[in-house]
Amino acid sequence: QILPNFKEINTNLRQNLQNSHKMPGGGDLSSHQHCKTHLVNQAQNSSHAKPTHSGYFDFDTNAKNPKSPLNPWAFVRVCNEAITLKACLTSILPAIQRGVIAYNDCTDGSEEIILEFCAAYPSFIPAKYPHSVQIHNPQSEENKFATYCNFALSFIPQGEWLVKIDCDHIYDAKKLYKSFYLPKSKYEMLVKCRIDMLVRNKQVYIARQTHGMSLYDFFNKGVDHWLICNDGLKFVVWYPDEAKQVFFEVLIAEKPHRYIMSELNNYHFPQIKSSRASANDKRIKTAFTLDEIRKSPLVGTRIDPTMLDEKKILRIYDSFDWSKANYKKP
Repeated sequence: QILPNFKEINTNLRQNLQNSHKMPGGGDLSSHQHCKTHLVNQAQNSSHAKPTHSGYFDFDTNAKNPKSPLNPWAFVRVCNEAITLKACLTSILPAIQRGVIAYNDCTDGSEEIILEFCAAYPSFIPAKYPHSVQIHNPQSEENKFATYCNFALSFIPQGEWLVKIDCDHIYDAKKLYKSFYLPKSKYEMLVKCRIDMLVRNKQVYIARQTHGMSLYDFFNKGVDHWLICNDGLKFVVWYPDEAKQVFFEVLIAEKPHRYIMSELNNYHFPQIKSSRASANDKRIKTAFTLDEIRKSPLVGTRIDPTMLDEKKILRIYDSFDWSKANYKKP
């Protein structure tokens, strides 16, 4: 009742979406304002935003409030994520009612997957960014990653919540939805913790986050995966190197926020993306085994032991669309 059946999607509806939601390329952002305004209005229209699928949100009337953290927008950005994209989007459905899926520079079939998903679940809208995104020395403001992120953010109304969804994550929907109860103020930001899962020859490893030897060194508490209220939010350029030749993004808010950490509620497969696959074996050399992780004091507190079920992790891994990979499955 919750999981999608993509084979039964109305073909005509999917074709109409493909024709009507594509933004023309070229020019500056203002030249696409009319098309963007149409999408924003569609996203914010109450009848359009009504979910057509079931989930944990059906059991709490507060989740029907568009201003509640129990009813966040999925904030999704996609660039060539076809291997894991369908599995990721499917995994969030029981927890999330609506969302905006922005995408750019897709050449691997990701766009078709997005349009198909949004046709099946019209409370999620596709938003194609009309410019190329350049991480290294972008040619113009429109080519900066932060500008693209602000484009995606502009579809979400002020005062409503959004949850960042990355497509190399597969979510435990029940744990994800449960975490939405944690913020009690719009100035509290929920941080979704994660661990990096690596696979080779049907064995699961957990990547080390630092060069230390502590059994805490696998648990990532970075603040780039969040549930937050859209109140004065903005993405700005962040430079990871002193040369300032690489342009990433960071989310800032007008007022300070109190951070709250969730329990582990997702499976992160960072080396699945084709551009990162070559680093899989290198990271495994310093990684933990699952048996080592199970000895950590975080297991039973921040981490439900069932999240470390190797058979379950491998089932997820095998469910990916490996036909979209340009490398041999590890």
